[in-house]
Amino acid sequence: MLPIYQVRVRNHAGQIVNVFAGAGKVNDSLVNIQCSMPLDQIGTHAITFQGNVDVFDAWLPDYQIEVWRRPSGEAWRKAYHGFHRTYEWQDSAKGEQFISYGHDLKGLLARATIAAYTTTPEALKTGPAETVAKRYVYENIGPGATQIGDVRARLGVTVEADQGRGPAWTGDSARESLYDVVRAVLVPNGLDFDFVSETPNSFDFRVYYPQIGVDRSIGNAGGLKPIIFSRERNSMVDPRLSINHGSDANVVYVLGQGEGLARQVVEVVNPTELAISPWNRIELSRQANNDGTLAGLVSTGMQVLYDGRSVTSLSFGVAQAFKAVYGVDYFEGDIVTGIYHQSINKRIVNVILNVANKGEQVSLEIGDVI
Repeated sequence: MLPIYQVRVRNHAGQIVNVFAGAGKVNDSLVNIQCSMPLDQIGTHAITFQGNVDVFDAWLPDYQIEVWRRPSGEAWRKAYHGFHRTYEWQDSAKGEQFISYGHDLKGLLARATIAAYTTTPEALKTGPAETVAKRYVYENIGPGATQIGDVRARLGVTVEADQGRGPAWTGDSARESLYDVVRAVLVPNGLDFDFVSETPNSFDFRVYYPQIGVDRSIGNAGGLKPIIFSRERNSMVDPRLSINHGSDANVVYVLGQGEGLARQVVEVVNPTELAISPWNRIELSRQANNDGTLAGLVSTGMQVLYDGRSVTSLSFGVAQAFKAVYGVDYFEGDIVTGIYHQSINKRIVNVILNVANKGEQVSLEIGDVI
């Protein structure tokens, strides 16, 4: 049996005001559910309803949208949690419909700027990546978001206790997007982040190190059943493999303080990329935006190298006949094996759900194992 779905809608007080059930069949109030749930990026939804559309007249921006999914014989699991932001009514051959568009909880980060002057403690930070990211969140949308006179704390946002994990990071992020900075601090250093909502109107910012997910690739150290996607196993639909060496940067000269011969310059190298070919040394120079310490210059260089790395991208749909079930046998962040021209161990970095009257379609985006 196909999984069944519920869409639960909460008002600004966190109270459930609507529940819509079904699996997208013709007579259900849910016509279509589309959710994208990427790791460390902002997820989105587009959900189409039909029937008594007058009920949606009462909906307000930032009503919460929860998509719950229940595979056959399994418990309910919240697959998506986001905010209702854009909406429209439309008339169709099936009758009047209402569509809700919005973003997931990580979108809260994109609503904030690091509202601090350069070189102040609120802008200039150094320490383990987890500590730095959590301080930025705490001071800009969490309980500590009061330092410039305005009450900027967002309702229900908390930050989990810091454990000081991850490599050292140094930088000055004055007036930058909180979302961009959190990603720059955590992702290149092998940490994941998300918000977890375990009770109504609670949004706890969390950092994961090691990353979210479990190794389920061929030969995994835990002895778990490997999850293998391939056309030969009839588990892969419409695969697309792209190997991009076009934007590589594997050597960066980070420019610090001073002038002429007295200027600080640190060379940061990605030896793995450098060894791809005898001609693959690709150099860039970047101005450091931090306190000028060696750690700060290296942090800048590591970010540039991460942004300029070569990328092997494998995306595909999951065949419905595949015996492994999303949400039961594998989850977001897991390391799996995809076989299409190459055998590649990759992380599931995005799960895209599309539920309509023909059933459920699960698509995966596969990213690097850091």
